[in-house]
Amino acid sequence: MSIGAPDFDHMVYVRLIEACNLHCEHCFIPNNPKRMEMPHIEAIPAKVRTFATPGSTILFQMHGGEPTLVGVEFMRKVVVFLRAELHDYKVVFSLQTNLMNFDQRWAELYREFFDGVVGVSWDPVIRRTRSNKTDPNLDFEERFWSNLQALQAEGLEPYIVITATRILMEQFRNPADLIEFLRAKGIRHVHFERLTRTGYAINNWDRIGVTNRQYSLWIARFAMAYSQYVATPRDHFQDLHISPLDGLLESVRRLRRGERGGYGCLSGACDTRFHTFDDGGYYKACTALTSESNNRNAVGVSVAQPGHLTEMREERQQDCLTCQFKPICSSGCMATPKTDESGECAGGYTAFKLISQQMALSDQPSLIAIAG
Repeated sequence: MSIGAPDFDHMVYVRLIEACNLHCEHCFIPNNPKRMEMPHIEAIPAKVRTFATPGSTILFQMHGGEPTLVGVEFMRKVVVFLRAELHDYKVVFSLQTNLMNFDQRWAELYREFFDGVVGVSWDPVIRRTRSNKTDPNLDFEERFWSNLQALQAEGLEPYIVITATRILMEQFRNPADLIEFLRAKGIRHVHFERLTRTGYAINNWDRIGVTNRQYSLWIARFAMAYSQYVATPRDHFQDLHISPLDGLLESVRRLRRGERGGYGCLSGACDTRFHTFDDGGYYKACTALTSESNNRNAVGVSVAQPGHLTEMREERQQDCLTCQFKPICSSGCMATPKTDESGECAGGYTAFKLISQQMALSDQPSLIAIAG
């Protein structure tokens, strides 16, 4: 099992509450009063048994909104119930929190049910404790890093999720600066999340939005710098793992060996192995495609009918048949246009091309030449 992204047969998002205590410019689930109660939770095990066989690994991702707003005791009641009702499965829990509510009670729960790993969302500039966009987000930054230190002092491991916005890319033009920033904070596990034009991000796209090509170039450049970083011995070396960089690099290595298989959203696993529950019931897709904001999705994907997402994926892949990277790419996130105004595909053809070209120059995936 890998930290922050454990292996699973099915990932089940449990959108406990859609209210939030922050105001973020990129959120794909607009702040609203929807909330799950125990009757909603009690319906989950029976549904899980319709798509997963006993003995398989079910990863429950507690999601929101801000999931800690349901309170420690309700969260404990939920995880205890799910583990007991699905005792013949391997049940694993994770969550995504903005850390504003962290205290000793949450620390105890994370140790007991979340294996001491806490998924934590952080983004520069675009997260605020007040809705006023003139708020420089200093209050959020101060509280976040203070609570992160408190979390680490409890012996817990943060898994930091950072959204790849235009603001992030401009603030950290040199990938090495962001790597060193994270190391200085004692962070060892990071995931860069692809920004989708859904929810609040639609209205803020001119400020924070990133085209497919911009993302592809940035993630390739970061992969190059990261690959150089992990290959270079240094004093007091700190183990660092960044997703999807690890997966992208390994995918290209597989392709070069004549093997198949993508990583994360590029694997297509979301079409059949991702599920969402909220107070409205069950949806066969990830939470990025099943929130109410999906009605305003730039792509317009509908997941109302079982199998519909798989059919859309197959149709979307028709013009991928001649792509050299098709064996390791499913065509990208379905919440992102296949090809946008930049002319780049959602799968990140340019990123794969740059990484592949550099690997061809060296047996070591350091990518030093391009990174420099």
